Amino acid sequence: MKLLLQIAYPKEEVENKWGPEGWVWAGLRKAKNNVGRKFIKGNRYTPQDWVWPDGSSPTKFSKWFNTQQPDQAVQRRGQGGCKEKRCYQNNVRINHDGKWDDTYKYKKHPY
Repeated sequence: MKLLLQIAYPKEEVENKWGPEGWVWAGLRKAKNNVGRKFIKGNRYTPQDWVWPDGSSPTKFSKWFNTQQPDQAVQRRGQGGCKEKRCYQNNVRINHDGKWDDTYKYKKHPY
């Protein structure tokens, strides 16, 4: 995925590191416990809550952007592109460096 992103949108040409051209969808999404920020101290990421398109879990593997991830921020209808009562960051995107970020499903990315 990193290679495809680099071919389509070279890292050197990406102006905003948080813009859509700097990320691709990973296919990983949070399927359980994704209504709000229910964190256990020191355990922000529970792999069993996340699934790949084939239904498997990423086990212990992760490459979150930083130690504060996933942050699972919440938006209300009308904020950003949220058209639902509440939108949660329950989808994962990957940047040129292979780092993960949780984001909203309404976000547009080239891949």
